[in-house]
Amino acid sequence: MNAMILGAVLNIVLDPIFIYTFKMGIAGAAWATILSLTVSSIMMLNWLFFRKDTFVSFDFKDFSFEKDIVNDIFRITIPASAQQLSMSLSMLILNLIIVNVSNTDGVAVYSTGWRVATIAIAPLIGIATAVVSVSGAAFGAKNFEKAKTAHTYAVKLGLLIEGGVAAFTFIFAPQIAAVFTQTGEAAHIAPDLIHFLRVICIFYPSVSFGMLSTSFFQGAGKGVSALTANLLRTIVFTPLFAAFFRLQSGYGSGRRLVGNCSRQCNRGRNNFCLGKALLKYDSKNRVPD
Repeated sequence: MNAMILGAVLNIVLDPIFIYTFKMGIAGAAWATILSLTVSSIMMLNWLFFRKDTFVSFDFKDFSFEKDIVNDIFRITIPASAQQLSMSLSMLILNLIIVNVSNTDGVAVYSTGWRVATIAIAPLIGIATAVVSVSGAAFGAKNFEKAKTAHTYAVKLGLLIEGGVAAFTFIFAPQIAAVFTQTGEAAHIAPDLIHFLRVICIFYPSVSFGMLSTSFFQGAGKGVSALTANLLRTIVFTPLFAAFFRLQSGYGSGRRLVGNCSRQCNRGRNNFCLGKALLKYDSKNRVPD
């Protein structure tokens, strides 16, 4: 955590120096990011491989591959990697749709608004990481009641947190949009960005179901189930909803996010129901995959 915080703060400090002071522009932003990540990596490598004063240390002297462990790792990581790839493709499809019906302003509204959304769901990412660990330990011990408790509690906590974030974003959407539209060139997209931020509020609570249930699948070793739900969302529901609401909601760039929010709600509900079904099945059979 210390290394990651240092890297983030260093990136914030170096960005204006490289971009404006050294007049490097976009290349300066790239170099600032690389240098910041390098500092964080050096710190972590020092802790793990040289000082070795962490709870877990690495020693490759007697290391050897074990087929069963490698298979378990790939059974989770390959579907998880495919999920990330599908989400990147989904973003590409959405950008193509926006460019097709709007212009660079539409892309600017979507990109800027989605950055705010990424910050808003950051607490869920932390909870999701914990769900993977707790549910994995519970399934390994065949303690299905604990797995059920972890899943349900995480979703409730996520709903509570994101409900508060949604309310805050809805109320202060004009002030948030003002941060990104201070220049004269960007001022004209402020109304659409405000609309975007208020519509996307629907997404924050609903994503708790989907994200935390997906983490639950991964912890239970059901990476393929998580991938299937994600592919339905990104490959099927995203283009359909985006195209549908493009036709139904007019051509204002902010309005197209209604489709994005709707399919996210649908994905979250489906993942949550699949998680409950998985618990019911494994509790009955007592032999988790």
